[in-house]
Amino acid sequence: MSLPSGNSSVHAVITLRMINTVISEHPSPSSIPFMISQLYMTPVLEICASLPMSSEYTGDKSEGSALLHRFKTRVSSLLQSKLPTDKWSGIALAKAAMESSFECLVSSGEVWVRLMVPILTRPEPPPVTNYAIATLTRVFTVLTAGKPTLIRQIVSPNLPVTIGHVLNILRPVNSSASDAVPSEGTLATALESLKDLLCHNPVTFRPFTQRAQEIALSVLSPQRGLSKLGRLAGDLFVSFHLSETTPRGGGGIGGIAVNEGGGSSLGNKVTAAAEVWTRTVELVISETDELFNVILRCTAEGHPASMARRNSSTEVSGASTLGLNEWKGISKGFDRAEMLLRLLSRFLCHPTSSQVAIPLGQLVGLTGRLAGLSCKATESNPAIERPERETVMVRLSSLKCCALNLLSSAIERLGRIFAPLANIVIEQLTIIYSEHRSDTGIRTAVYTLLTALINLFGPALDKKAVASVHPILSSLYTDLVLNADEPKNPPPTKLSGKGGSKNAGKQKEVHADSFLSPSLWLNSRPMWLRGLISAADALLVAVLGKLPPTYIRSQTRRLLDRAAIFTMNEKAMMASALFPSISPNGNSRGGSILPHLVGASRGNLVVEGIVRPRLPVLWVGRASGVEEGEGEETEGDDEEIEGEEEKDVAVNHKTSQLNNIMEKPGAKRSIWHSQDTASSQKRQRPCTQTPPALGPNTVPAPSQGPRPAQVASTAHIPLDYTFIKTTQQTIPEVQQPQLTPTTTSVPPSTPATATAAIPARHAETIAENARLEAIDSDDEMTIPEIDMGGSSDDDDESEEI
Repeated sequence: MSLPSGNSSVHAVITLRMINTVISEHPSPSSIPFMISQLYMTPVLEICASLPMSSEYTGDKSEGSALLHRFKTRVSSLLQSKLPTDKWSGIALAKAAMESSFECLVSSGEVWVRLMVPILTRPEPPPVTNYAIATLTRVFTVLTAGKPTLIRQIVSPNLPVTIGHVLNILRPVNSSASDAVPSEGTLATALESLKDLLCHNPVTFRPFTQRAQEIALSVLSPQRGLSKLGRLAGDLFVSFHLSETTPRGGGGIGGIAVNEGGGSSLGNKVTAAAEVWTRTVELVISETDELFNVILRCTAEGHPASMARRNSSTEVSGASTLGLNEWKGISKGFDRAEMLLRLLSRFLCHPTSSQVAIPLGQLVGLTGRLAGLSCKATESNPAIERPERETVMVRLSSLKCCALNLLSSAIERLGRIFAPLANIVIEQLTIIYSEHRSDTGIRTAVYTLLTALINLFGPALDKKAVASVHPILSSLYTDLVLNADEPKNPPPTKLSGKGGSKNAGKQKEVHADSFLSPSLWLNSRPMWLRGLISAADALLVAVLGKLPPTYIRSQTRRLLDRAAIFTMNEKAMMASALFPSISPNGNSRGGSILPHLVGASRGNLVVEGIVRPRLPVLWVGRASGVEEGEGEETEGDDEEIEGEEEKDVAVNHKTSQLNNIMEKPGAKRSIWHSQDTASSQKRQRPCTQTPPALGPNTVPAPSQGPRPAQVASTAHIPLDYTFIKTTQQTIPEVQQPQLTPTTTSVPPSTPATATAAIPARHAETIAENARLEAIDSDDEMTIPEIDMGGSSDDDDESEEI
């Protein structure tokens, strides 16, 4: 830790002095949150501990150590107080000090833990007990993790005692299940503490596994299956396999058997935990299957066990082989079945310490057994009493909903490993949807499961599987659009015709507000519909983005696009725009909803990049027939265009430079024809016609009469241009400057007599080009190849070359 500065040290000393002043007497619980926030927000305790080593603090350096010692002593006194408020304040300050300062954890953590452990054995108020359990669990799991010295000093001596005290709070040793149960808050805190302690210290927790298992199974009652207590007890029950170290051991879940083969190594421990996990899952599946035989005895599902129970008219009941309490009554049986299905989902969602074997075949067979049942099947056995049959008819949909959630958990855990069973699951959910499509819970579960399947295996689904889910896809429009605009109690319709006039006096009285327009009705979605709407939105995005567009019918695709537009779902509209509707023959069907996406995006950069891409065109390569000379000519044309755009800007500056350079002595420059061919052609283009390119060994054929000057090949021959000093400051319009070139290159396509009568405007253009392009540097000048009316001597020199 870096040494504190002067200002921070002063602030820390003042803050700790204020805290000591407040807690010196009996502190009020209302003042504790502010002091705790000061300890968390600023490293007060750490700064005061390192104050003697700070060179920037000008005050008494021993004051920080004195204040810190006073704070620790006062916290210890509060933990030993007889007042519940003082104990609560001491636990809160000790927890904040150990979490915010490692120095306090090292120096005072052991003392404070030993003072808090006895609090669990006394009949304290629930807030004090809950805070003590939470603080001790935090120290044993997080604050001392990866610190061997602290584990040896704090965890090892106090953890077994703490686990025993927590189990005594849940159920004393000599008490029965019917005795007084602690408050719900204490029960939840104790269950969460046991789960964390088991996950972080499975070896230390091993002797308490059997007792903790009994407590967890007693809490896992059907009445608490959906509450927070049920989830915490389920997580604790699922984690018991971590404490198993002996493979292939007998006994119940989490029981310890003797390893006859000798001491177990690390591999044996891992294998033992995986085997216990698999064995427990199979035991839960077996009990659930046996429970279905009892509660579904009125249905004709064709199961051998159920056929044997069909004619029984006694009240249903059953015992548990898992260790749960006995249940009695058809409603209690359905509660137990739903709890077991949710417990299987917790097994799949909870992480494991090693690779385990999941009995997928048994899971899918269990859900398939429920998918094959219908509400009409419950009326096939008149030997069963009517109340039981009606209970089965009503509760069957909730049982199927739990089965669908179990499949969703399996797909979420396994991912693409679930691919061989994808078509079977699609068949099951389509059967369940066709039977209970009016149930909101069923639709929500179906949408969630189908979304998971399409996100993983959508592009690989065959046409038959996609065709089977079309009724589900069509219902998305109803759930997203029609249900949102439909009032809960629509206004009554007016009766028309003779029947309406005759029965007018027999009509029931109607409230006057029912005749208001539908737009005035409350259009807010109820709470129980929000889960359905979110699941439908996710499925809409998955269908438009993952399923092959050719497999979706045109009518269904129109409904999906309308649902995306009406609900302003940007992800769904983007998926529809990126994957438009296509007919089986490859033609596009309908228009794109891209305009609606642009209107709903409101500055979304992703949509902006799709609609108006600003990336430059990237040429992958050139055609093989393009020659190097043509490429140079293209580059020369580009340079010419750029030069003409910059000519008007630079003409004044270049003219002033030319006036100064023309007074300098002549300069020579050697250029190579192979390097300057493109630039010479560019400079000649504004004045004369560009001659055709000549090869290095090409000589033009002679012609009769006035013919152009012969131009020999100048490839790889240095050409020297000599500039003759002149006294003129400007170039005249008619008279040409006297140039004496060593070698003159005249375009062959221009006759010699044509350059003798150049008009004045051409002379101006030539002069301007000479000003702009003749200057290369302050000491060198390149003379452009300009036709100034060469004589026959020039022709002779060209022929000699």
